Amino acid sequence: MSEQSTHIYEQIAESIRLQIALGEIKPGEQLPTVRALAQQWGCTTSTVSRAYALLAEEGLTTGQQGSGTRVIESILPGTQPMLHWARLLNQAERFMLDAITQGYDPAQIQ
Repeated sequence: MSEQSTHIYEQIAESIRLQIALGEIKPGEQLPTVRALAQQWGCTTSTVSRAYALLAEEGLTTGQQGSGTRVIESILPGTQPMLHWARLLNQAERFMLDAITQGYDPAQIQ
């Protein structure tokens, strides 16, 4: 699915998933406030809240209104495959970008 056809809340959630998968956001670490992330992404606070709700449904985050959202301390077993796929997709994306910057035709890279 292209970025243009992906909802902004899904893009926000995917960005956070990747940061968790890559260790950029650590277990127990608090995520940015809804307001701060909305400003960063240029969207409404309800869009960010929807992304945070999606991450909570997936078992990656926990939080209560007024106390912020945190990455859970220990990733639940069912989320491991999803984090693995997030890492693989990130690596594939980097490979494609490197190949394109080296002059390869995207149609040849498959």
